[in-house]
Amino acid sequence: MKKRIWIIVAAAILVVALSVGVTVAFLVSSSTTIENTFTAGKVNITLTETTGSKYKLLPGTALHKDPRVKVLAGSEDCWVFVKVQKSADFDAFCTYEMADGWVALGSEEGVYYRQVKKSSADTDLSVLKNDIITVRDTVTEEQLGGLTQNPNLSFTAYAVQMDGVPTVNAAWKIIEP
Repeated sequence: MKKRIWIIVAAAILVVALSVGVTVAFLVSSSTTIENTFTAGKVNITLTETTGSKYKLLPGTALHKDPRVKVLAGSEDCWVFVKVQKSADFDAFCTYEMADGWVALGSEEGVYYRQVKKSSADTDLSVLKNDIITVRDTVTEEQLGGLTQNPNLSFTAYAVQMDGVPTVNAAWKIIEP
């Protein structure tokens, strides 16, 4: 009978020990926290020109014109656009080419784009090839004398972050004036 009492006592001790162990297992826990901070991405650009805005039309001459776009440091990867607007008679008097790296946006006349990575920020991007507009050598004094309004050319620059904007056409739709 003593043996049986010892077995019962041992079993009771085992039940109590298991109960305490399970309770402790439930009371001891672990946790970890991840904190997220969200900041706004940004894209900042400048459009500058140092050569002025008034030019004399002399047949066959090259006019120095240096519009430049710069994506400023701290900007995200972005789509950069330049919209070139010409007066109706501009092509009759002058020609120009876009600088290397600009691609015509097929859906919009006079709009050109390029991708700029943030690692290339603070780099001047020439708009015109060799910073030149050429007056056609076929322009005559009679044509120049008959002008009621001088030909003109204007540039507007835009930028849209690339993250979340998968195509150039989607980017243009965001900023389309």
